[in-house]
Amino acid sequence: HAPKLVKVFPGGEVVPSNLFKFYLHFDQPMREGHDIFDEISLIDDEGKTVNSPWRRQELWSDDAKRLILFIHPGRIKQGLQLRAEMGPVLEEGKRYTLTISGKVRGANGLPIGKAFSQSFQTTDPIRERIQPEKWNLKVPEPGSDVPLVVTSDRALDPYLMERHCEIRGGEIDRVEWDKSQSVFQFFPKQAWKAGEYELEVSEYLEDLSGNTPVRVFDTDLEAEAGKEPVRKIVLTVE
Repeated sequence: HAPKLVKVFPGGEVVPSNLFKFYLHFDQPMREGHDIFDEISLIDDEGKTVNSPWRRQELWSDDAKRLILFIHPGRIKQGLQLRAEMGPVLEEGKRYTLTISGKVRGANGLPIGKAFSQSFQTTDPIRERIQPEKWNLKVPEPGSDVPLVVTSDRALDPYLMERHCEIRGGEIDRVEWDKSQSVFQFFPKQAWKAGEYELEVSEYLEDLSGNTPVRVFDTDLEAEAGKEPVRKIVLTVE
């Protein structure tokens, strides 16, 4: 049967104007090849197609069902010649529509058939490191199997959050998140025991703009001097 595009992340109505990537999820393996970039467009609020927005490098999941679609970093990072010549892909305070043509094909050769579109508004760019010390933690009671709820001050990459945020002292069964990608639930494999746990954040976690706990994506490295980043939070179940 024909493949379907089942969801796109980020799925929120509002994104930073220095957004770095989208995730496209299909219900079956897709045909790989650079042609797909010609079938995906960004349309601005005047109905004009944004010229050459993508980094034309394929990054598919192992099962070829998920594509990471990068906005060209040369048009995001400040001070680069490409940005100076062509301007940013997304400008703040504007509305855009991501469109995926119905011609995108699955590995079986069949096109998805139905075009997809998703609109969003851009806000100010985010040019600061992820700061876990700003997160709000709702700590469960001992003996319960309800999730630890982590609310970030901004949207985060949910797949990297799942892979690069660990709870030391307890085993996590799964991580779930809401549409805003800022509220994450860490479900335990077994009921929480009383005691101290440590939420450890990897340097590879990213927000929607590619910022990590240790660096800002589109800022000169010389501006990175400052206090040591916080990457561990101690929490007590009691």
